[in-house]
Amino acid sequence: STKEKAIYDANLYNVKKWALYGPTSIIVFMGSIFLHKVLIGGEFWESPIFLGGSPAASLIIPYFVLNSKEKFNFPKSILTDSEKEIYKQTYSKIIRERKDRLILGSVAVTGILCYLMFMNMMSKLDFSSSSSGSSSWFTPW
Repeated sequence: STKEKAIYDANLYNVKKWALYGPTSIIVFMGSIFLHKVLIGGEFWESPIFLGGSPAASLIIPYFVLNSKEKFNFPKSILTDSEKEIYKQTYSKIIRERKDRLILGSVAVTGILCYLMFMNMMSKLDFSSSSSGSSSWFTPW
């Protein structure tokens, strides 16, 4: 049937590049923070425009980059308009579900890795106070 053909074709389509969405979004966001610091100076959260625009751009830019070369073509066996509509809806739904799984997975993995790197950096910081001459409350000895 037309619906089965759409499901079969959608499962053959390679969507692995969408696993790069999470890391790319983080890179775009961190790059925009760096550019704000270099070009404007100050902290990025002090600018309401930047605070709203940077997260939006970090989500939209990777989407358009990853989606730029995707084209939709009907198989030659699909002839009528009703079949084309059924095929397109089913195909698009399956592709969207597969992309969503990859995007969510990559965002989760990227978030966990960023958290682990942050915690690693925080564990290497020295929280001792030299003004009192005694050890910090952070160190057990």
